[in-house]
Amino acid sequence: MLNSTQILDAAMAVPGVAWFWGLGLTVKLSFLGVVLAAYPVVTHILGKFKKKNNDSPSQNVEVNVNVPEREDSQKLAEKVYEDQRKDLKEAQRTILSKDEEITALKDVIDGLREPQETQKETDYAAQAEAELAKGNTDLAKAFFNEEAKKNVEAGNESYVKAAQAYRRLGALNYMNNPKEALKYYQKSVELDPNSAEGWNRLGHLLLRLGDHAGAKLAYNNVRDIGIGREDLKWVLISSGNIANVCCVLGDINEAEKNYNKILKYTGDQIRDDFVALPYISPSAK
Repeated sequence: MLNSTQILDAAMAVPGVAWFWGLGLTVKLSFLGVVLAAYPVVTHILGKFKKKNNDSPSQNVEVNVNVPEREDSQKLAEKVYEDQRKDLKEAQRTILSKDEEITALKDVIDGLREPQETQKETDYAAQAEAELAKGNTDLAKAFFNEEAKKNVEAGNESYVKAAQAYRRLGALNYMNNPKEALKYYQKSVELDPNSAEGWNRLGHLLLRLGDHAGAKLAYNNVRDIGIGREDLKWVLISSGNIANVCCVLGDINEAEKNYNKILKYTGDQIRDDFVALPYISPSAK
């Protein structure tokens, strides 16, 4: 700790302060008193500023690395689905495709189990999964928000990963916060416009929200992607979903045309892929 004499000697050695020593003794002492009184306050403010700049989003999340043993991702997805479904009104339940929603939630869980870049991120994802198993989606949403942001900032080559993170956020919000889910699904197709899955999920949500024109446009994009890739699965899925929109609008003739595109394919493998078609009976011939 410096004494007052040492402080004054050090001050005299600082260039540009010679004018100070030309002042009267009373003025000099008063000036130094103000400076020394302000020192603790300034130090406190600077300390707060430094701490704020050093904080990152993930550092604000309390992570407990002691997580329970993982269960099968399919079973966990089914549990999360039932936890979210029980909060819906009965009328809302009929418009949801159970198998497809479980598939989307399973993808969320698989995303939390993907290899991470750091041990801290690995622990973060594990804790998010543990909270998800308890019915709490907050930590999983925070995790994928950070994943999306990180990959967007990384540039074009990471946009596909960012879009996937946004689709997972959409799945977490789909049942109980559809307007929030819409925002994420729209971001996903903006970043990855060639994703049939992204457009398909967006179409489902738009149909649920009553935007029939938007839903049909999204399903048409699914069809175009399927045709471009010669992927029959997505072509037929889009036909079924367009038929669903036509049914809602009362256009039975157009719905029948699209259903017929599907029903001429009777192979078991093709039918197994139709998890996105809740309005088609599995026994249809």
